[in-house]
Amino acid sequence: MKSNVERSDIRALVAVLEGNIAGRKKVGLSKKLLKLIDVPTRRRKDSDIYKINKYTKENDSVIVPGKVLSEGALDHKISIAALGYSKKAQEEIKRSGSRIVKMEELMNEKNVKIIA
Repeated sequence: MKSNVERSDIRALVAVLEGNIAGRKKVGLSKKLLKLIDVPTRRRKDSDIYKINKYTKENDSVIVPGKVLSEGALDHKISIAALGYSKKAQEEIKRSGSRIVKMEELMNEKNVKIIA
């Protein structure tokens, strides 16, 4: 599939996802993420902190296929990967003791949630 994504980091992620699908590794997760990420920017799903807090619990791993926005508060520790973060969202994530990681790292874990 030809991708029209301009950002090189997202193009690299799309290539990794396509490689996973071709190599039969994490096919279900890779297909879902590819469908949500390989779209124009205006169609990507952004998520607020309150939504992430609502659908996760302590020590969950979460992927957001868009930008994390700062509305709300996070009251437990999680591992989170996203395509972007607002400054206030980064501060809130760090304040809660959560960690920001790359999507490639979270794809190797089990029980990863996609918040869209």
